[in-house]
Amino acid sequence: MKDYKMLAIYYLKHNKKRSIITIMGVAIAVLVLFVLLNIALDFFLDKREETRQQADYDFVLYTETESQIQEIIGREDVKSAYVGQAYDEVNDVLCENALYVNITNPYKMSETLKAMEEEYGIAGEINIELAMYYFNDGDDNMIFILVMFVLLVAYIFAIFGVGIIRNSIQLFSIEQIKDYGILRCIGATKGQLRTFVYMMGAILEITGVIAGVILGYPVSAIIGAVLHNAVSFHFLPVALILFVFLGDLFFVMQESCKFVNNMTPISAVRGEFRTKKEKLKVRGKGIMGRLLGVEGEYAYKSLMRNPGRFWKSVFAIGIGVAAFIAMMNGTTLANSMLRDGKKRFGKYQIYFYNDVSVYSDAEDVAAGLPTMDMFEKIAEEDCITEVKRIYLSQIYATDPDQIVGRYTKEYSSKAMAGRGNKQIYDSYKNGKQNFEIPASAISLVGYDEEDFKDLESYLVDGTIDVSDQGVVLVGAKEAENMSSDDETLIEPITYSHYSITDHKVGDTIDIVDTKKLMERVKEWKEMAEKEQEDNADNQSWEYDALTEAVTEIRQELIDAGEYKTYTIEGIVDIPEEGYSGNIEMIVPLTNYFAITGLDETEVSGMKFHMEGTRISPQGLRWLEEAMWECEAISSLYVGILYIFVTLRKIIFYVALAVLFVVTLSGVNIVNTTASNLYLRRKEFAQLRVIGLSKKRLIYTVMLEGIVTTIGANIVGIVIGLGISYYIHSICRYVFATEFVIPWLAMLIGFIASALLLCGAVYVPLSSLPMDMAQDLSTDGD
Repeated sequence: MKDYKMLAIYYLKHNKKRSIITIMGVAIAVLVLFVLLNIALDFFLDKREETRQQADYDFVLYTETESQIQEIIGREDVKSAYVGQAYDEVNDVLCENALYVNITNPYKMSETLKAMEEEYGIAGEINIELAMYYFNDGDDNMIFILVMFVLLVAYIFAIFGVGIIRNSIQLFSIEQIKDYGILRCIGATKGQLRTFVYMMGAILEITGVIAGVILGYPVSAIIGAVLHNAVSFHFLPVALILFVFLGDLFFVMQESCKFVNNMTPISAVRGEFRTKKEKLKVRGKGIMGRLLGVEGEYAYKSLMRNPGRFWKSVFAIGIGVAAFIAMMNGTTLANSMLRDGKKRFGKYQIYFYNDVSVYSDAEDVAAGLPTMDMFEKIAEEDCITEVKRIYLSQIYATDPDQIVGRYTKEYSSKAMAGRGNKQIYDSYKNGKQNFEIPASAISLVGYDEEDFKDLESYLVDGTIDVSDQGVVLVGAKEAENMSSDDETLIEPITYSHYSITDHKVGDTIDIVDTKKLMERVKEWKEMAEKEQEDNADNQSWEYDALTEAVTEIRQELIDAGEYKTYTIEGIVDIPEEGYSGNIEMIVPLTNYFAITGLDETEVSGMKFHMEGTRISPQGLRWLEEAMWECEAISSLYVGILYIFVTLRKIIFYVALAVLFVVTLSGVNIVNTTASNLYLRRKEFAQLRVIGLSKKRLIYTVMLEGIVTTIGANIVGIVIGLGISYYIHSICRYVFATEFVIPWLAMLIGFIASALLLCGAVYVPLSSLPMDMAQDLSTDGD
């Protein structure tokens, strides 16, 4: 018998079920890897083409003569070239006749550039942005690192895929051991049997790779369509997959070859298996024996016969449990952030604003806000159910003692905003700097009729039915804590509920005539701009000069009696953080317009009420653009929502990866356990002879799965909680939230791992034929 290829196919066909399952396992591993590599390669090539469109040259030569240009253009290794201007940074000159060159082999652009520089005695510069896409990034080695990372990922997938084949071949070898003995007896050499084993593995491997690639291309095309990026078929990922899979298979198959070749022909014909002998040791009754009796002690000692296999199973499943716990905890954390955010921000969770003040008039504020198109796109989201305009202005009291001077001791010492404003106030009181303006600032907010009525649910004293000279004061709210005396330290964010001032209903505050103050300041700005047209722009100097001017104008208005007295007629305790660290006063819109001199078209921003957390990817992009690309201040909830959606995506992709890894690990564990149980048939027969029933035998061996489950969950819970707490500790620097132990995730992880590990023992054991006479005749422990 010399046609071992046909013999390998015969044995694979003989056990179709196992062969198909093995091929499916390899195909899944290849499918996932091919999709990742194919999409990544397509993205890489698209970026390279995009870079070429922006700067279509490999390198530029700072040529000096026309003859040099003509000689370089005529070279065989030059594909195309054109003349243009280029700045020679080395010699600090502008080269008018620089030659932009494309060569026939761009993968050698660095080498070719160096050769041309030496040959023609001229300097040149490589197109560094394009060079990295042809592995010419010099000392940075970023592409080399990327390639090494891709190879590592590919090899990890190969380990999973080839591991499935290894276990299948081991089972085939155990079942066909008599046939191997007969082949040896009729003249087959060890080398020929080794070829036969390799042939079986290669057939399974190549079939699985082909199936995975065939299925992987349409999957990558679908994903590409979802990502709005057409994906083509590339042979490079296929070559890489064949290299790592077949390379790993070559070394892994030697284990099965040793099992076959180390057995004598006569032992193989008899079906005798020789397992590693071990010296019996007298051990004390361990914890498993005390908890589960003699069966538990036996299960533990059986596992410790091969501690390597035990710990591999423990860590393989434990990592899956850890990843599941971390994912569930991440979801819980994100939901907690959203829930606490909604509670803290009140009715309107999303807002963008700039306050109108002496520093920024209504036109400046409007210029810094997101465009109306952005606002309209955000408002079109299904989750946005209500949109309102924000009317917010900064007004000033006649005396800082009426504002920051009335802060409560707790707010001025423990709250971030309160302590900052208190330091400004103390500097003013001590005469160190003229900080009277910021220390006397008040945030005046105009509410429409509906929102003003909603204040009644937050009223703690007085009334919301205010007069023309009445205001509603925000007397208490949630505020960020000052967690450290060292302001340079970055501490996790925490919030507490603070009473802000000691104002009472009936107290009065004198406020400078806001309309006249803004008009006078605007006149000063216009005059100052004319005087500074020829001066260099110095924003810091302009701000200081403006503050000094505002101080003088404000004092002139106070001296002239241009201020009004307003009475606190209501005090509210609102749940939201508010628009600033200043004391806030809320008035009806009609009063707001009367106080500020503004009209309804001069808005300070927009606010949105959001139901649920579902927002489209486009809506999130609009929010992100509004948050980062505009000068407006956004609510912290926008950042939380962005983190939540991003975290949800990460969890989804991690879940797919974990499912893939756990599935392949589970298949390996099932196959390994099945082969191990098959080898222990004589051991089980001996236990049956001394009186152990089949039911009790199954229970005893099942305890091995239980012990492995316990070990895997201890490892998984420890690692999972560690990862979860680390993620939580990072998120606390963005938003205050409490760490919650994921009890449900731990329970689900335990149940799932128990079903996998115990099932891996029960299913093959219950189907294992238990013929005591035949099993006792096998020579093995």
